Formats: sequence, C-alpha cells, structure tokens
Amino acid sequence: MELKHLYEMTSLERYNFWRTNLLEAQKFWATVNPDNVDLCDWRDPEGEELDEIVDYSTPPSCGTLACFGGWLPWAPYFAEMGVRQNPGRGTPEIGAGERYECGSNVAKYLFGEWYLFDSRESREGGTDHAVAATRIANRLAEVERVIDELTRPEA
Repeated sequence: MELKHLYEMTSLERYNFWRTNLLEAQKFWATVNPDNVDLCDWRDPEGEELDEIVDYSTPPSCGTLACFGGWLPWAPYFAEMGVRQNPGRGTPEIGAGERYECGSNVAKYLFGEWYLFDSRESREGGTDHAVAATRIANRLAEVERVIDELTRPEA
C-alpha cells in the first residue's frame, strides 16, 4: 500500500484520518486481554510457542505480552491498511521505501502522536491496558476538538 504523506493532506483531512484510526484503535483495544499488555515491550515472546529463531510475524497466542504498538499489526483494520510487525524486532511498521515508518513513527503517522506507543510513565496510574486506553481516548478528544475548530463557520 502506498502511504500518503501527512503533509500531502489538508489539516482537516489529516485530523479526520487520525480520528478514524483512533476510533478503530479504541474498538480493537477493547478486544485485547488486559493480562496480555506490557507497555515495556513491543512484543515479549515469553509464554508463546515460537520457533527457535524468534519470528515476530507469528500471530500472537494467549501467552503474548505486547504494548499497544506491538498489538496493532494484529488488528484487522490496521493490517488491511498495511501495518505489519517487523519479523526480527517485533516493532510495528507500515509502508515501503521513502514512505516507510517503523516503531513510534507508526503512531505519529496513524494517530498524530508518538506517545501512544510509549512505555508507562510514573505518573500514569492503572493497568498497562488502561493506560493505553486512556491515551487513545485523550488523543481522540484532542483530535475531535481540532476538527470542531477547523469546521466551525467563521463568525
């Protein structure tokens, strides 16, 4: 899939793109078992039955631990968009060539902010799953506020 650069989109197109992706992320994240979330790892194969040579392109099992970014390639919506997991490192990636993004740059491209894939910060309370859900909800509220401003008729 050929990625459209964010700077090729108008502000409204960009924020609508991020809004759609955040809504899809919320739906997917609600299906991920909180016990399988670890904000310190893209994907930790401990508890998984992976080949001797670790290949992170193997679909997650019930023992998979991963952060939001590590789970993202397994969301059908994002997989269809071209998000995949780097088989050697476990990081999410999208695009190719000059239009290739990996790791936290995938969050910047899809959602407009890198921090959605960050490790837990000491001031963030709750389970790792709840922290990621809160980050998604907060970013969605911010994006919707900007869309409202961009679409508000001039007085």
